[in-house]
Amino acid sequence: MNNILLITPPDVLYNNTKKIFLFCPDNNLKKDIQNFFADCNAEFTIFLYDEFSADINWVMNIFSISDFVLINLDNLPQEIKYLESYFLSYSKTYFTTNVEIPCRILINKNRFYKLSEIQHIIGGTIEI
Repeated sequence: MNNILLITPPDVLYNNTKKIFLFCPDNNLKKDIQNFFADCNAEFTIFLYDEFSADINWVMNIFSISDFVLINLDNLPQEIKYLESYFLSYSKTYFTTNVEIPCRILINKNRFYKLSEIQHIIGGTIEI
């Protein structure tokens, strides 16, 4: 049995679960996350930012309290693209992109192509 809480702006929840921040995910990443948590028996709080609102204070707060940050760099709107390098400077950030820019790998080696590549890092056990 899993216990997943989904939080969107402007709400915040401070609890003792693992916290994952989905920052600008595309539909494929959302679907992968949904499939992962359907079979996972752990407790997580997921913060979802896909509205592209201008609430940067919320974004920065959630980033600071999250254990893992998953970003689709290709899906970042121009208005918040400047946050990319800041987020990539943290080891808790995992990113996906279709654009090869070598400096990204120098800043952060946590690139993934499919969520299955990093599921062991996120944790939780899969019910069989």
